[in-house]
Amino acid sequence: MIPALAFNDAVTPSMGLLAASEALAKGFRKLNGFATAQTQEEFQFKFSYMQINDLHICSVTSTGFCLETENNPTYDLILPLNGHSHSLIKGVEHAYASNTSGLFAFCESQRSTHVGSLTKLHFNPERLAKTILSIAGQASFQELVTKMNHSVSLDIAGISFSSLFTSLFKKIDMVDGNSHILSKLALDDDFYRLAAFLLYPEMFVSDDTHHGKRPYVRPELRRVCDFISAHLTQAISLTKMEQISGLSARVLQHAFQSAYGLTPKEWVRTQRLHAARKVMLTSKEPVAITALAYDFCFASPSDFAHHYQQEFGELPSQTLKVRNGGGGRRYCDANYAASQTPSVRG
Repeated sequence: MIPALAFNDAVTPSMGLLAASEALAKGFRKLNGFATAQTQEEFQFKFSYMQINDLHICSVTSTGFCLETENNPTYDLILPLNGHSHSLIKGVEHAYASNTSGLFAFCESQRSTHVGSLTKLHFNPERLAKTILSIAGQASFQELVTKMNHSVSLDIAGISFSSLFTSLFKKIDMVDGNSHILSKLALDDDFYRLAAFLLYPEMFVSDDTHHGKRPYVRPELRRVCDFISAHLTQAISLTKMEQISGLSARVLQHAFQSAYGLTPKEWVRTQRLHAARKVMLTSKEPVAITALAYDFCFASPSDFAHHYQQEFGELPSQTLKVRNGGGGRRYCDANYAASQTPSVRG
């Protein structure tokens, strides 16, 4: 018996030699040679293919085969999920096995031997570089090329990346391989992000201080933050933020988390709370808390009071007492200033 495919195993029939070579030609692009490690009677093979936007995924399970490809400059990650593999690229042999290591290949030709279940993910290198940039503020296509044709560990800081990839493959089965739904769920983005961490594991295991250095803050994030600050009394949707920044919702979420440790929604709410507090402390006119809550787009006065107390340790009514010379707890605005300094979160 051969192990299961990474996805679509239950609906995928076994293939003979001819069908197997045709399937591998589809999955490995320009196939130059194919041979089995067993007789035709002993050979078993199954193949499944999936495309989600510009991500191509093929899964193979077999009793064993050898193949040769040429003139095939693609950026691929090969993951042996059960079994082992060997690849000869430009005279260098790479060995990788299930749950321990995988291979990033960017090459024109290779000879490979595979036994068991493996999955190959074909990435768009420009998009992969942009994904790394959104996470770490570094990397380019040229830099990715320098990381070509090398094995990567699937166990980083005690985290099994093999299991993380497997969990994403299961999502394909959960929607019966519907590529439209998977695109809406941005599953391809999840694969790109895992690949980015495999290429740059230091992003995954780095501490929260970066030795006191300020992290990279994307210009797109600064642009959307400037817009938010100028329109705190107006409704600001995530879609509007995407339009202003030019970033996807997922990348935008990560940019806010990396720079401020907050989601976009939390960051907007924090800015509104501080703007409302400033009105209460500096306005020469009487301030109505109910009107102020609605002015700054809170759902209700109670919602405003709840978040205000969480942020400042006192209710809005107590702040007004402070302004009017009554008792109450003064809030140190230095705490807010400190919260605006970006902090690295992984």
